[in-house]
Amino acid sequence: MSDGLLDDITVVDLSGITAGGRTTQALADFGANVIKVESFERSDTFRNWTAVTGSADEGDLASPPFRVVGRNKRALAVDLRDPRGHEIARRLVQRADLVVENFRRGVLEKLDLGYERLAQWNPRIVLLSLSSQGSVGPFSGYISYGVTLEALGGMMSVTGYGDGRPIWSTPKVNYPDQAVAMLGPALAVWGVRESRRTGRGCWIDLSQRELVTALLGERVLHTSITGEALADPAHGLGGNGIVVRAKGSDDWIAVTASSADERQRLHRFLQANDARVGDESLAHTERLLAAWARQHDKHELMRMLQAQGIACAAVLDAGEVMEQAATRADGLYVQVPLPAGGHETQVSWAFQIEPDGGARIRRRAPHIGEHSLQILASLGYDEQAFAELIDSGVVHQSPADAEPAAANIGEALR
Repeated sequence: MSDGLLDDITVVDLSGITAGGRTTQALADFGANVIKVESFERSDTFRNWTAVTGSADEGDLASPPFRVVGRNKRALAVDLRDPRGHEIARRLVQRADLVVENFRRGVLEKLDLGYERLAQWNPRIVLLSLSSQGSVGPFSGYISYGVTLEALGGMMSVTGYGDGRPIWSTPKVNYPDQAVAMLGPALAVWGVRESRRTGRGCWIDLSQRELVTALLGERVLHTSITGEALADPAHGLGGNGIVVRAKGSDDWIAVTASSADERQRLHRFLQANDARVGDESLAHTERLLAAWARQHDKHELMRMLQAQGIACAAVLDAGEVMEQAATRADGLYVQVPLPAGGHETQVSWAFQIEPDGGARIRRRAPHIGEHSLQILASLGYDEQAFAELIDSGVVHQSPADAEPAAANIGEALR
């Protein structure tokens, strides 16, 4: 049995945080041989993402998000600024199909690892750059994170409540990174396929800011045609959707009635459960719905309205979503080993490929440099050379709890 659909692709992963980590996680989950390259002194900051862990002193696998995006990868810790580290990068690139990075513009060139250098080493290499603002233009050198990308991309112009201030998706969501990580893997696979077809590699420069703008859809289209900003869509059943409070201190349901027939059925059902007389106007139907919903549990409401052919959903919090995971058979949740033993539940992907083509969990996320020895052995370094690299600080190998050394080149790369 193969390791997955992409088990013939080798990836040098220079990326970090969500955009790069999630992109290469998708490739790794579906079988690609992903080698995560980072510096011991400047490791992926996602390893200690204090927005989630609350502390940066709990070890290099403390961050739950990193344990997700790092799974199925092997890790090499190397100082790419050192000529000996640069030589290691050359050997890696010569054996790889794809390099993924999301550095600030100019960093890759300072390391002498820009596309021209990579293509010199391997004419078939594909470089996927997940840049914040693209590699050209007046803003290409700007420092950007999730909140600034949502602001400049236009997303924050459509968020917030009423006349309140715009709201960003928070560092726990970081919408631009999540959007990029959905498109990035597809572009990576396309690039590798084209490289193999033509014998020439390419540089794919994906701008997160521009992707956010592209996802604004009808708002951009409306403004480009009329020159005016699109007004907020109507709320309520007339706007096809309404959220009302259910029984409970903070329980809600969302109801959609898209057609006149659906709204009539909703009204008749509500009228049958309420002695008050009224017309079939949307306003009256909404009042009936609001009064009736406050008397029932949100899950009960969802079952009753769905039985009438009305789209209704209980608004679930994160805990309720996880509680339902045990009853779902769609493969969205998987069990992944923990460094100290045992397992934890992680999110997989919202689709399956049959037969036998879905994501697989082959290993947990790695410690910094956990597989340095195996990977360097596969690149032709012997034990003496490896020891010299370790002693000089160019390469780092994680402690004794790391996986055992590989017996051959094939195992080292996998």
